[in-house]
Amino acid sequence: MLTVVPSRRAGARIADTRAVPAGGALSSRAAWTDDAVTLSDLVDRALATDPAPRRRLGRVASALLAADILRELETEALRLFGPGVEGPGASRAIAAAIAEVRSAGLFAVDLVPAARGSRRIAALAAVVDAWERRLRSAGLVDAAGAVARATELVRAGSWPAADIDALEVHGIYDVTAVQGELLLALARRANRVRVHVPFEPHDPSATAYAYPYVQLWESLTDPGLDVELDFFQPQEEAGPVVEFRSATDPVQEARRAADDARAWIDAGVAAEEIAIVVPGSAHRVAALDRELSRRGVEHHARRGAPLAETPGIAAALAPFSLIEEGLPRDRLEAWIASPLTAGLEPELLLPVVSSGPAAGATREEWNRTLSAARGEAAARLVAALATIVELGRGESAPEEFWRRYGDVLARVGLLDGLAARDSAGLALWEGALLELRGAHETLGTWSGPPRGWRAHRRSILDALGDARAPLGRPGRGVAILTARDARDLAFRRQIMVGLVQGALTRPAPAAAVLGDPERRALNRSLDRRAFRTAAEDTHEGDLLVIERIRSTAERIVLSWPVEDENATPLLPGLEVERERERRGTEAPGFPSPTGIPAWREGRAPGAVSALQSLERDRTLFFARDPATRRAAAGRWDGAFDSALAEALAAEAAGGALSTWSASALESWSQCAHQFFQRHLLRLRPPDERPLEAEPTTVGDLAHLALKRLFEAGGRPWDLERIREAVDLAGTEVRDDRKGPPAVWALTRRRTAATIHRYLQAVAGEEAASGRQPVAFEASFGRDGSRIPAVAVPTRFGPIELRGTIDRLDRHPASGDLHVVDYKYSPKRRDHLEAVDPERCGVERFQLHAYFLGALAWAESEALPRPSTVTGAIHCVKAPAIAGPLVMPDADDVRAGIARAVEAAAGGVFDPTPRDARGCRWCDFRRGCRIATVPGVATDVAEEDE
Repeated sequence: MLTVVPSRRAGARIADTRAVPAGGALSSRAAWTDDAVTLSDLVDRALATDPAPRRRLGRVASALLAADILRELETEALRLFGPGVEGPGASRAIAAAIAEVRSAGLFAVDLVPAARGSRRIAALAAVVDAWERRLRSAGLVDAAGAVARATELVRAGSWPAADIDALEVHGIYDVTAVQGELLLALARRANRVRVHVPFEPHDPSATAYAYPYVQLWESLTDPGLDVELDFFQPQEEAGPVVEFRSATDPVQEARRAADDARAWIDAGVAAEEIAIVVPGSAHRVAALDRELSRRGVEHHARRGAPLAETPGIAAALAPFSLIEEGLPRDRLEAWIASPLTAGLEPELLLPVVSSGPAAGATREEWNRTLSAARGEAAARLVAALATIVELGRGESAPEEFWRRYGDVLARVGLLDGLAARDSAGLALWEGALLELRGAHETLGTWSGPPRGWRAHRRSILDALGDARAPLGRPGRGVAILTARDARDLAFRRQIMVGLVQGALTRPAPAAAVLGDPERRALNRSLDRRAFRTAAEDTHEGDLLVIERIRSTAERIVLSWPVEDENATPLLPGLEVERERERRGTEAPGFPSPTGIPAWREGRAPGAVSALQSLERDRTLFFARDPATRRAAAGRWDGAFDSALAEALAAEAAGGALSTWSASALESWSQCAHQFFQRHLLRLRPPDERPLEAEPTTVGDLAHLALKRLFEAGGRPWDLERIREAVDLAGTEVRDDRKGPPAVWALTRRRTAATIHRYLQAVAGEEAASGRQPVAFEASFGRDGSRIPAVAVPTRFGPIELRGTIDRLDRHPASGDLHVVDYKYSPKRRDHLEAVDPERCGVERFQLHAYFLGALAWAESEALPRPSTVTGAIHCVKAPAIAGPLVMPDADDVRAGIARAVEAAAGGVFDPTPRDARGCRWCDFRRGCRIATVPGVATDVAEEDE
């Protein structure tokens, strides 16, 4: 008898609770829990009987192989992936895409039909082909190949040795194509099959995710097979009490969950019968750990802090930070002060180090500084820094690199410190190194070829993986589980926390390579549903919530915070709203927002609450079934009924939208949700000190430096003058936006090099135009600007248009004006759209707004009205120029802007982002409730070079 379960913990629960009633009938639990295994256990058992075994490619070896293939792939094929393929993390996304293709039972040849219409699929086909050739030549088998081989062995009768009396499958609702074939092969070797399907036939949202799994089992049409599908049974009056609860913020949510656990234990509920379920491993488990500990509640969790953030592993990885950041003083002080670096003497070394260079120092500078310290500890530190610098400057084979890296850790006493203070951390570090060495030896790369330090750092991070440090003693006390780890586990009482929109959405590491357009194209070419889209994946949340409710005996709390730690408003997940509406339960009210620091000055909390309610009603509109939604409103209707639209229009007529900027127009046209957050709710973006300056801050730095250079004149500018301009511009950036000084220094140097390359690239074209720069950062309608705002008439009354033009050029002979808009980015599709005359004035407005500002500038300078105004986007990082765009008639420009303002003020706009890629740079992405709505997010087409 064989039972297949989603996790070993679920198998242990079945074994712990089994009972053998008299007679031992088929329905008895004992008859169905004789042997509980996971899918990976099935593969291991089957492959153990393979007469011609092949070496298996593990997780780390797969990542290394993907990186090797990318390095060796022809440049032309590599470029088909689009910009960013050579950036950090690209190989991980491509490895995930390869794994997904292979797990779907596909080979490179299967991708060819769809590759004719998609450059990215063509690139993926080339990578998968290289992957397959490498596996064949090395005699290896990857994870999907291992499952496929296990299936062959089951079909051939190699394993199990005899037919199975009974096969049961518990708590699994999603398997890959190759895993499905393995389960079906086992089912054909069993006399009786029972499948417990976590699937609600009466809930269409849960059906959307689980139905492919149901179809897998319904494909077993052999009349000789005894297959029973055991579905969730609908609960009418039976079932647990379900409580819907909101908290003001994540901290209060964790405190209330801990209070509940303490109260339930005091009332007689065993701690082991209580579970706190979090959306995923990245949730704030540390807060729950702290609050439960304060209340004396014993608890455990398999997934706590990421291993790389634990003290022991962080100390072991510290040399990489020293290499990357140029031996910064603060990093060096932290490493010396750590109790784990037992070979260093903080009381001797720290006073000397504190007088050393702050950042960007050389080894020689530190040697001179440390010469003031005497003793063995100083000598060990000097020798360690020398090795660290040498590892950072050269390339070495993995065997040599990790031997010398280990010498550094031993020299500073870190290995001894871990052995004495953190034996678990030492075991994790040594285990990661052993796994990494095994992966290299599997591929034959342990002794070469040589690689740079970044490749070695990526490989050790791959070896550490996404594993997290456990909390407490497993099986003792309250269980803290992720929603997916909790599958097939039942508890007496449960609390699900963090149920905001998008929290239960499964992360897709391959999405950067295998996006929705590629998935749809492959499904069409294969004429079957081999891949899910992102919108379909969001329905897994419905299934997870339903299963948690079904697995609760007495009471379950569904909880969410209404604000995050940055006071950005959040909304409950759509799966929670669907469950609440199905039960006819009233939604908890929003707590009153505070005036500071969440909201801008001059915006009353009452107005914010009203607009929050409006946004919430609009979002709930998208929680409806798509057929109902289509019948109620069209794409451009949003979720505003007539009353809400009239309320918004009345607020606009009262002057709420009387001032517009070029960025507000772009915000409305590209993502009305961001427009709502920024310009109606007037939320502050999170004000936090970043680890590295945000892209917007680096863009500001480049703008200011270019302004200084052009104002000073005297080009061509050499690199040293550009660096001076960047350093001076850096003094104008707020300290809280810069990040650590060492990183900011590197950012400035990188920005200067980028500007130098850009100026060299555009020098010839700008000289040929005959135009001369006449204004920089020219503001119109801004506070302190001598150029007035541009008036645009609308049906709600005139609005004032304001903005800042990065650079304005003028031809001395013709008087024609040319707007230059800097973008510190590569050349992307949205930049081409910004200069497309068919789009400008319809869904792109920035250059049109600047054209009107350029005319206002000419008038303020008492210059003749120019006969022609043009504009272009300068992509500094490319470097490249998008455009030019010629200004149409000024009245047509005003009319287009007026139509946009009137639509926004009337509530007639689509709340979905027009291009989801912009979400990566959005200041309000943490609080977005639209991009995660199933079936709403727009497709992301392939990006042109």
